[in-house]
Amino acid sequence: MTYRKKIAKKLQSKFKPKDVLVASGNITGHEIINILPIYNNENLGSKRQKADKKELEKLQKLLKKK
Repeated sequence: MTYRKKIAKKLQSKFKPKDVLVASGNITGHEIINILPIYNNENLGSKRQKADKKELEKLQKLLKKK
């Protein structure tokens, strides 16, 4: 199983989205991976929302290996 599939599987088990969209690409010579949990009708072109630092730290704790 690839690393990005492992991340997608972990997001699926922790947050219970309908689906997890995984897409890779290359921007200015750097590989990128977009992993997007789908709850409604989101896609890679959906509007992004800024998260505050506390919210991101909370998510980090949930996803951190134990």
